[in-house]
Amino acid sequence: MTKKKMVPLAAVVLAAALFAYWFYFSKPSEFPANEQAVAEINRTFPKAYSRTIQEAIRIDDRHMVLPFISKVKNYGLSYWVWRNHKWNVVSVDTNGKPSMWKIDPTDPSSYYLIWNLQPDHPLSSINFYLIGEREYHISGGIEDYQPKVQMKKKIFLQEKSYGAVQLPEQWTASINVLSQAESAQNPDVLTMDMFPEQSMFIGWIPYDKAGKESNIMFEGPSYSSSYEAIEELRPINESDMERP
Repeated sequence: MTKKKMVPLAAVVLAAALFAYWFYFSKPSEFPANEQAVAEINRTFPKAYSRTIQEAIRIDDRHMVLPFISKVKNYGLSYWVWRNHKWNVVSVDTNGKPSMWKIDPTDPSSYYLIWNLQPDHPLSSINFYLIGEREYHISGGIEDYQPKVQMKKKIFLQEKSYGAVQLPEQWTASINVLSQAESAQNPDVLTMDMFPEQSMFIGWIPYDKAGKESNIMFEGPSYSSSYEAIEELRPINESDMERP
């Protein structure tokens, strides 16, 4: 190839590299104003009927969650991710049910508990629990015992009926320990999930203003753009809890 032909080719390669960097890796732009966010939620999922953004909660530079109130007084959640050089609505939930957002599915320290409950419902708090079932089995003549795990995170709802909190450090440490144990038993990493869902899960219990366990119903459609990083959390009962 002659020098005259190499120069234009190098320019094309450089331009393509710069475009790829700009498209995939550039710093996120300013987040849309509330009016634009409402319009984008409704464009993405018309059944959301979003009308009022309660707050734009920044998870990190590329992830935002916006609790909203709909025209029919539903309290919902919209999940936003910066990718392909724009802010994208990747999931919309019109009932605000407590969920977990796995920002990095391979790293439990990046997981967030997220909720938006009806403030008219007389709830005062939520207890989130990390539960690991007690297990005992014998394999190849070797006994293996895993003790019960039960850790609580209490959230008060007096000031806000919505929010997002990162998993406590003790929870992520326990998840990592159990994941490593399961990985040692099953070295086929292709079949493993970082969160050991088969033996560990996160549940929640709502409480009313009298401090009693409450029942709450969730209704409403939801939308997800093939986005699998958000999981609904399991409602549980006090009777399921072990006490010292």
